[in-house]
Order: sequence, then C-alpha cells, then structure tokens
Amino acid sequence: MKGRAVLGLIAFLVPSGRRDEWREEWLAELGALHRLRSEGRAGDYPGVMSFVAGALPHAMWIRMEGWTMESVAQDLRYAARVLRRAPGFTMVAALTLALGIGANAAIFSLVSGLMFRAPAEIAEPDRLVQIARSYDGAPRWDNWSWPATRTIDEEARLLTGVGGYSTSAFVIGSDDDVEPALGQYVSGGYFDLLGVRPALGRLLGSSDEVAPGAHAVGVLGYGLWQRRFGGDQGVIGSTLSIGSAPYEIVGVAPRGFAGVDALGTPPELWVPAMQRTLSDGRTPFDEWGSSWVYAFGRLQDGVSFEAAEASMDAVTMRLRASSDVNEDIRVLLAPGIGLAPEERAEGRRVALLLSGIAALVLLLTCANVGNLFLTRATARGGEVSVRQALGAGRGRLMRQLITESVVLALVASAVAAPFIQGAGRFIPALFPFPLAVSVAPDASVYVFLLIVAVMAGVLFGAVPAWAVARHDVARTLREGGTTGGRGRTRLRDALV
Repeated sequence: MKGRAVLGLIAFLVPSGRRDEWREEWLAELGALHRLRSEGRAGDYPGVMSFVAGALPHAMWIRMEGWTMESVAQDLRYAARVLRRAPGFTMVAALTLALGIGANAAIFSLVSGLMFRAPAEIAEPDRLVQIARSYDGAPRWDNWSWPATRTIDEEARLLTGVGGYSTSAFVIGSDDDVEPALGQYVSGGYFDLLGVRPALGRLLGSSDEVAPGAHAVGVLGYGLWQRRFGGDQGVIGSTLSIGSAPYEIVGVAPRGFAGVDALGTPPELWVPAMQRTLSDGRTPFDEWGSSWVYAFGRLQDGVSFEAAEASMDAVTMRLRASSDVNEDIRVLLAPGIGLAPEERAEGRRVALLLSGIAALVLLLTCANVGNLFLTRATARGGEVSVRQALGAGRGRLMRQLITESVVLALVASAVAAPFIQGAGRFIPALFPFPLAVSVAPDASVYVFLLIVAVMAGVLFGAVPAWAVARHDVARTLREGGTTGGRGRTRLRDALV
C-alpha cells in the first residue's frame, strides 16, 4: 500500500496528458513485483521501496523531456521582455527581494569566515589540533606552563611537533615615536608547524629558542610593516625598541597572516617565547605552576585525529609523573584551530540564530514579492487565457511564469552583490567581539547567493504561477481578461 501511495504522489510530477498512462504502467509493474515476492521468486529484483524510488527520476525525465535549450532560451527572452515592459514593478520587486537574498548571503559570509574558513596563510589547517589542559575533577579548556609544552612535544609521538604562543601588549618605538602593538611570544616551532612563509626576510625558528633572553629578534606583521615602515625592504636587520629593549627585525609575516585565533585583535608582532619575563623579572621557563602558553600541534601524515587523541593518555601519565602540580591533570585535543571547543559551540548557536533570522527575512520578502506577482497576474489573465486557448499546457505556462520569477531573483542577487561585498567591512564592526579572520565574501558566498536566488525565485513564483495556470479559460475570455475571484483573494490574504 505504501508503494502505491508513493507512486500516486510521484505521478503529479508527470504532465497531465501522460499521467494516467504513466501511473497504470508503474502500478502494473509494482503488482508484478508483489506477485514475484509473494511466490518467493523475487531473486535479484529490487525491494518495493527501491523500485518505487526509481519512479522519481523517470517522472522528472518525462516532465523535463521538452526542456530543450531552445525552449529554455525562449522562456528567458520572454521573461526579460515582460520585466522590461514593467520597469517600476521590476525595480520594486528586485529591491525587496535583494533585502532577503542579501541578508542570507551576508550571514553566510560571517558564519563561513568564522566557523569554516581557516586562518589565512596556514598550510593544511585540517591537520592541526589544539592541545589544552584540563583536570579530572574540574574539566576546563586552559593553557599550559612552559615545561609542560616541552614535555608534550617530547612525548606526543603521533604529532610532528608542538607549538606554543602567548599574546601580550607591547609598546614599540622610542622617545616621542611610540605606539602600542599587540604581539605574541612564540615557540621556535610556531611558524614551521603552521607552514607560514615570510613576505620578507625570515621567520622565527628553533635557533631562536636557545636560552632566556638570548635572541632579541622579532618578526613584523605585514600591516605594521606597511604602516610604520612604509613597506621599506631595508627594514631587515634594523633595530626596533620593544618594551624599551632593542630587538633586531629579521622578517615580515605574509599579508593576511594573523595568528591562529579567529576571535580577538590580531597580533602585529612576534618575538621568541624565550624573551618573556614576569613582572618581577623572573623567567617562567622552569615553573610548572605558571601557565601562559596556548599549545597546538600538527598530525603526522596518515595519523587520524582519533588515534592522536587516544595517544594523549600516555602523555597525561608522563605529565602527572613530572610534577606534583600535575596530580590530576589531563591532556585534551580538539581538531582544527581558530576557535576553542566552547567558542565553536557558542558560534554554532549564534550562527543558528542569525540563520533563522535571515531565513525569516527571506520568507517575508518572498511573500511580499509573491503577493506583487499574484496581484499583477490579475492583469495578465487575458494573455494567459489566449495562450491556453492556442494550445499551451498548464505545465508550459507555469514553467514560463516561474522562469520570470527566477530571472527577477537573479536580478535581485546582482543588486545585492555590492552590498554583500561591503558586508565584509561593516559586519566586524557590528560583531560583539574583535575578529582576527576575514569575513569578506569569497567564491563560496557567491555560489550560495545564486542558490538562494534560484530557490527564492521558485518559492515566490510557484504559488502565483499555479494560481494563474489553473483558472477557467473560457470564463476569463468571456469576462474580458480578468482573473479575480475568491480563490485569488484567499491566496493574497494567506501571503499577507
């Protein structure tokens, strides 16, 4: 019975002139399949629902059988002429629809940049993992002491290495030429593990991690290099005062590189972690209880995240044996970089909320434009009736009317595109936290824009097309082309 019911629903996709014949053919074959199964002779024949599922592409093929390139091009040309003949209507409808389509694309650009797009200039970001400190009795996601990161680096056999960083506020320059700059203390393997290549000079490496205070060198961010030094390539080898101490500038990071964090103000300066001192002048490199390093690692080739996660049990035991402060410590891993697990979970909730709002805006704009199309369809009743009287089928008319709505939606997407491009600049200003990653639209955002436009065109065009194509031809011609009525009024009320 279920198979017959599903076939009955699929049959509505078949043009009405061939529907009865199509339904009888498929029901007969379904009956034959039932007989074979009841006699135990089904053999290699498909199951009932698998057989019924095959009816869907067949019905779609019959529906689209007459959709030649010539007929589609004819529909597009006719749709363009119809919209050009009513420029006021086209402009109002396109601007209204651009609001809903543009809002969805802008939200997608934000969510994509924050949740799915890896920080710039990092090689194979899907192989990176975050490494955090937690405790058996008090689960958390926290940073590490310097000795702990070295121990993890030594013991994590399934990682190519472990890098660490700590963000700090610096004051750079001297005398009257000083300015604040956010920077990071980084381990010797930081840039190598990320696969970052310098724009100029070299980046920090293991040779800069020798002894506390031994290598006073620094790497400039691309923006700081342009702003303070005017992009001068002779900056390599020069001296910059950082926190009243002279540092040699050895390199410039590539354009767009802003570290590994998606949230927060991006750093503009990197110096070796071994240069860090505490407020009382002590160095924290042998203190297990001083936690200030955020750690990450890169999976070895062929190693899965699950295998690396399981290997952290041995690392946990090694840490617990190293110091009394690590009594109930535990090593946690999370795939990727950019957002910590709790930030990613919160980001998903925010993304869901914003997507819901954007979808509601799109639904409202589609309802408004659908109402405009339905009202306008009243004036086109005579045209549609004449075309039906000359032999045009309802399916053909509906296809033409939906083509018009899709073309209008594509026009609206073109209107929305410049505003979406600007969204990459103004969305970060509205976001409650600083963003270190770019949320400017990329190719995926424009693909999403086109998909939403086509879906919106079908959505707001289907109801008016159905209402126009099903009216009484003879009655409309007798009444001089009007197609109003109680049914049309109910549809308009529903859209409102």
